[in-house]
Amino acid sequence: MEQTNLRGTHLPGANFKVSTLKQAILVGINLQEANFLMADIRRTNAKDANFQGAIFGGANLQAAYLSEANLEDAEFPGANLQYTKLANAYLVNTDLIGAKNLTINQLSEVKILYNASLDDELLIPLKEKYPNLFKKP
Repeated sequence: MEQTNLRGTHLPGANFKVSTLKQAILVGINLQEANFLMADIRRTNAKDANFQGAIFGGANLQAAYLSEANLEDAEFPGANLQYTKLANAYLVNTDLIGAKNLTINQLSEVKILYNASLDDELLIPLKEKYPNLFKKP
């Protein structure tokens, strides 16, 4: 599915386990509770997408564009988030423990991190420098 255009599609609960969606256009898509375990989502444009409750365990999201995406209740254990754009993303109850290549700079640009699970090396400095990100919506 490389360079696939699924703009605005509704596919809640879809199974993309071990799939390749590299460079796909997922703008405005509804993929609530979708399974992206070990998927290749590099350089995908998923601006304003709904990934609420999605599972990204071990997925490669390198340089993916997730700005303004709803990532509430999503799980990212072992996912590669190197260079992933998260500006204004909604990360309430999001599990980012064990995510790889995630930086304070990336997380400082999100809309909210309320009740998000983070590794201590990210959580502590973020709470000190950006306490407003952790306020209840």
